[in-house]
Amino acid sequence: MKCDDAILRFMELDNRETLPLRVRFHMLRCRHCRQEIRSLRRILDEQLGASPFMLERDLSAPLQSYLRQSEVSYHREISYVKWLSVGVVILSGRILVTFSDTLAWLQDRFGSSLDIPLNIVLGLALSIYALCFIGTHIDELKKTIDLYFK
Repeated sequence: MKCDDAILRFMELDNRETLPLRVRFHMLRCRHCRQEIRSLRRILDEQLGASPFMLERDLSAPLQSYLRQSEVSYHREISYVKWLSVGVVILSGRILVTFSDTLAWLQDRFGSSLDIPLNIVLGLALSIYALCFIGTHIDELKKTIDLYFK
């Protein structure tokens, strides 16, 4: 192996991999490559421990206070029409399932003991939907409650 090949193979290593066997044997024989690779390793170790830039003072507190005071909003609002239409679909699905042929077929296959689990699942779906709506509109609901009860 030539010196240029040994240095090139060392430079191609990624993430502090071990040296290939051929490069190690070359380093045992060649004093110049051994010194060169050691100095390159020292430089890489220094770069790994160094910060890419140095700040004269800590800027985290002023940046955090600026972000808290800024009025930039990163949430997307969904209109009440969409919320209500989904609620109507869920509620009408609950009502219409009572009259469906599929429910009659399921009751024929599994008996009338299917009514309770079905009502529990549909009730949970409606409850989770209501909780999502209330959770995303809690500030508006507080204002409305304060307006009517004060």
